[in-house]
Amino acid sequence: MRLAKAMIAMMAALLAMPGAGAGATPDRNLQRATALSRQVVELAQAGRQVDAIPLAVEVLAIRETVLGLQHPEVARSLNSLAALYADENRIADAEPLYQRSLAILDRRHGRHRLDVAATLNGLAGLYRAQGRYADAEPLYRRSLAIREKALGPRHPDVADSLTDLAQLFADQHRYADAERLTKRGLAIREKHFGAAHPSVADSRDKLAALDRAQPRPADADALDKRGAAVRDKPPAPERQQTADSLNTLAAQYREQRRYDDAEALYKRSLAMVETTRGADHVDVAASLDNLAALYRDQNRYADAAPLQQRSLAIREKALGPEHPTVVGAVDNLARLYGKLGRYAEAETLYKRSLATNEKQLGPDHPEIVANLDNLAGLYGAAKRTAEAAALSRRAVAILGRRVAEDADERANGGVVEPRRARHAFVHNVALVRAVDDGTASAETFRIAQLAHASGAVRTVPAVAARVAAGTDALAAAVRERQDVAERWQRLDAALLEAASKPPAARDAVAEARLRAELAAAAQRLDGLDARVAREFPQYAELRQPRPVDLRTVRALLAPDEALLVYLSSPQETWLWAVRRDRVALHRIELDAKGLTAEVMALRRRLDPALNPDRKPFDAQRAHALYQKLVAPAKSVIEEARQIFVVPDGALESLPLGVLVTAAPKQNPETPADHRTVAWLARDQAIAVLPAVSSLQALRRSSAAERAAAPFLGIGDPVLEGAPGAAREVRVASLFRGALADVAAVRKLAPLPDSAAELRALAKALGTGDQSLYLAERASEPLLRTAGLDNYRMLAFATWGLTSGALGGRAEPALVLTPPREASADNDGLLTASEIATLKLNADWVLLSGSRTTAADGTPDADGLSALAKAFFYAGARSLLVSHWAVESGRNVACAGCTLLSFFAPFLAFLCAFAFMFWFR
Repeated sequence: MRLAKAMIAMMAALLAMPGAGAGATPDRNLQRATALSRQVVELAQAGRQVDAIPLAVEVLAIRETVLGLQHPEVARSLNSLAALYADENRIADAEPLYQRSLAILDRRHGRHRLDVAATLNGLAGLYRAQGRYADAEPLYRRSLAIREKALGPRHPDVADSLTDLAQLFADQHRYADAERLTKRGLAIREKHFGAAHPSVADSRDKLAALDRAQPRPADADALDKRGAAVRDKPPAPERQQTADSLNTLAAQYREQRRYDDAEALYKRSLAMVETTRGADHVDVAASLDNLAALYRDQNRYADAAPLQQRSLAIREKALGPEHPTVVGAVDNLARLYGKLGRYAEAETLYKRSLATNEKQLGPDHPEIVANLDNLAGLYGAAKRTAEAAALSRRAVAILGRRVAEDADERANGGVVEPRRARHAFVHNVALVRAVDDGTASAETFRIAQLAHASGAVRTVPAVAARVAAGTDALAAAVRERQDVAERWQRLDAALLEAASKPPAARDAVAEARLRAELAAAAQRLDGLDARVAREFPQYAELRQPRPVDLRTVRALLAPDEALLVYLSSPQETWLWAVRRDRVALHRIELDAKGLTAEVMALRRRLDPALNPDRKPFDAQRAHALYQKLVAPAKSVIEEARQIFVVPDGALESLPLGVLVTAAPKQNPETPADHRTVAWLARDQAIAVLPAVSSLQALRRSSAAERAAAPFLGIGDPVLEGAPGAAREVRVASLFRGALADVAAVRKLAPLPDSAAELRALAKALGTGDQSLYLAERASEPLLRTAGLDNYRMLAFATWGLTSGALGGRAEPALVLTPPREASADNDGLLTASEIATLKLNADWVLLSGSRTTAADGTPDADGLSALAKAFFYAGARSLLVSHWAVESGRNVACAGCTLLSFFAPFLAFLCAFAFMFWFR
């Protein structure tokens, strides 16, 4: 706890104010009080709060005697002494001093209002440290309001208040609220201090911590790198280094697995804190925690346990048995006991933690889920499976209720709970299956859906909700609301990116424009939310994806359809095979790491970008993977004409059609060899669903009026690069600021075969060349005026630049004919965000030659990329997409295509189409 730091700074500033210095009054007692106050500041800054407290007591006594009990200087002295007590965990001594100071200052007006804000912050911090969140929040909010009114909304003190309130929200797992306030505080600090200031680095650290908690590790890593650039300076001399700086550097070494270096620094930091603060101070406990965590990383549990025991004892003595940090220390020690096989001791501690959190936080708080899952894991390790399953069921019931709550789209954190609690979900599946009482398939089927949260899961129900609104003004308002929410998220991300650049690269004008646009989007979204809630109250229920029970799913399937749902975990992979008349649950002996390795091995032979030597496809390995992943469900799916697949993890990057159903004699070398391989896609049509709920959402909305025209094809853009150039392009290299570099786009290799492909498709559908936008006509302006919502099928045959090649700097895009000069409406790249603004009513969108999945199946990296999700959002109901670059004139298996489908009205024809063009 470091509550005194802010008060120290305030005291130092007050000593320089008129009326506070030695020359302000001839009274020698007040002169002595001023001199003592300076000593208090110096001692506190040196970490010697114990020595500072007696002097602060004397200062208070002098000022009370000379100035009276109600003087503002007395209030300030009360604040400084309270802060010192708080920093020494003397809560009972600190609280009445803060309250007395607040009572004095609350009666004053004018310049003393800022003193009120400081006191409110101090008292709120005291309550937060005690876990009294409900008491702390109104005080933080009142302090923030005072500072905003007195100093303006962009003052650094306002940023401090925003950060304090955000941290309170983070303590309660209110990550959306915490993220919003932290970003606002970061923007203020950057504008006032510059990007290299330590307070800016602190804000970025806090934002990175929020990203990890949700979790969004990619965002957290980017913020960490920016913060490290600020902090990465030569080490200070020994005498200037603080325990905090040693801890920060040690943490960086720990992340780099430089364990010996980290250990040496953690031990130095611990010794320094023990010397300056005393052996029983809570800061010592924090240092012990850091060192114990380092030992846990190395599986040195016996070394970590005594450190964790001492940390717990210090915290209990200083804070009491029910303080939130004490509860955390109890959990840490229980976890170590579990690793050491000391199950009885671990159980006692876990039960204590659970009981305390239930008392303090209520029965449905996220921390209760963690407590229950921890205890369930312990029981599972101790072979007490029935007890473990009961606890796990209670945990996922809490999580299920939380997932059902509407997400805050203005925090980019809409899938916080299911992603953060994925371990609890997959753990539940294993435990429930282990105590199967005849209901395991149905129960775990629902749990698997909760674990499948992703952006695409939310996109498809949002489209269904828009369709359900009809075709009138209300439907237009729903669409606009979705558009504005997407725009808010893009602007928010763009502003954070712009504000995080080095000072020399910052563009103040552009940042101001982004802030204004963001505020306007927020205001418009508020208005649309109010209207939609008033006129279409069912909207929230329709757009929020929820698990679908097994009975409903079976009823949605036709007699010749089957559903395969996968869930991968660090221990195994689970498979649910569902038909209208039966269901089966299978455990597959292939964990997430092993599954990723198998997927990557197959992709390396299929993707030309990963297989420059053109080694033959490993059909034997594909058959072995089929035996593990699909064959267990053969008795359920063998008679099905159509198979829907909900993949998970690395399976999002591999269409199941590439698997081989019969053992091949050898790997295929020639076109004839490929034709004889028993591809799974030959036997059954396969479509991918982002989630089980997608099947329900779009089948229920299938009554939408169909478009009149059958087909529109777009492709063969005018490009001037060397024919046969590599197809793997880093899209970030094509951008110069917000717009694409049209000269660079123009240098891409032409795609002459794409015109022939589209003409063949137009002929097959009976539409002819008038339904094609080729060459110069394949441009952004013409596409926007083409009335795309009039076509049942759209086909794009062009370069696809995906998120895997972005480097964090640009969106995935489709290449169209570039103009001579770039403009906001036409730069030759139709990006995902631009696709999302299109108005479609398409049964099908074909993306030929557009790789739309990540190579590694990383969640939201994306296995189902932003490019594909953008078409769903625009109104497409089915997509046929390629997983990797397809080379003309070569025998590339149609397994490179995945059908992302929800109705599959032309399924058989399109599978034949895939064979026709990719086997020719």
